[in-house]
Amino acid sequence: MLSQEHIRVPGCSGVTVREMPSAHGLHILEVNVAPGGEIPLHTHDCAATMIITRGSACKLISGGSGDYVGPGDVVRKAKGEPHGFSAIGEDGFQFISFSDGDGILREHSDDDWDLRYV
Repeated sequence: MLSQEHIRVPGCSGVTVREMPSAHGLHILEVNVAPGGEIPLHTHDCAATMIITRGSACKLISGGSGDYVGPGDVVRKAKGEPHGFSAIGEDGFQFISFSDGDGILREHSDDDWDLRYV
């Protein structure tokens, strides 16, 4: 299902993903969040590790906001652990997401995302 197109993420404001080459049970996405964009608090059926590559954001956690993250920061989330991001600044926010199993984007339709908003 590898695609070079930027795919809009349902339920997220100003967020697109691009699939990266993946193998051996590892799913890799480049995630782009426009200035002022947000990935609301959500969970996945898979664990995920995110490496921040550009811009900065506030991590969203249950009950409010958490730490700020920027380039080079690594965020790890266990299966089912609520998380989200809100882009800050004029440049937006970008990260690479590594997830296990079937990954977060399973097909190119709204019904095939491993996203449950909290």
